[in-house]
Amino acid sequence: MNRQISSQYIIDLYKNIKYYGKLKKFTIKKELQNPLCGDIVTLYILIEKDKIVDVSFESSGCMISKVASFISLDMIKGKDLGVLKKIKFEDILDNMMIKDISPSRKKCAYLTFGGLKSIGEEYK
Repeated sequence: MNRQISSQYIIDLYKNIKYYGKLKKFTIKKELQNPLCGDIVTLYILIEKDKIVDVSFESSGCMISKVASFISLDMIKGKDLGVLKKIKFEDILDNMMIKDISPSRKKCAYLTFGGLKSIGEEYK
């Protein structure tokens, strides 16, 4: 896939972003920040009986950060908490159709994923 198609796919995802906004009821609130670029993401996750029932996020970040948040949350919604230990960053990039990403943009895409991994460690 060429870079132009990948870029258009990211733009299309961004225009149709899901899970944006604060959940009215949540079990976990996790604030994340990338000090290098200033991206800030707040995750809201509702857990019931070790299952991720609902997810959302708020963000003041770039398009890559927001799309990666949406993709990451889409991968875990409706699944058992154990999924937080199993997801891989490469899966998120694959779902974003990104094969070649600069190190600085990779950190934008990694922000939510890193937060989910830390939540998985906290809820062993």
